[in-house]
Amino acid sequence: MRGTYHDLDAEKTAVLSVIAALDAADGTEPHRPCTADTALLDALPYLVLNLPVALEPLLRKLFETGPMTSPTSGSRSMPVDPRESG
Repeated sequence: MRGTYHDLDAEKTAVLSVIAALDAADGTEPHRPCTADTALLDALPYLVLNLPVALEPLLRKLFETGPMTSPTSGSRSMPVDPRESG
């Protein structure tokens, strides 16, 4: 019986440490929007209209920055190249 108690106590301690780690990770504040974020959002309509005529070096740098998703692709992440849209 005593062995079972110690096993349960060790398991409880392990679970409590996992919970504490999760709480610490969750306690960080999310990124708060700043003026630069607002300026970026304001530029999006301009970007959408002018992306198909952007210079190739700029497009290459944009696509190499990270994955982009298409609004028509749903939840799938796929590269979007405006030159392929016709």
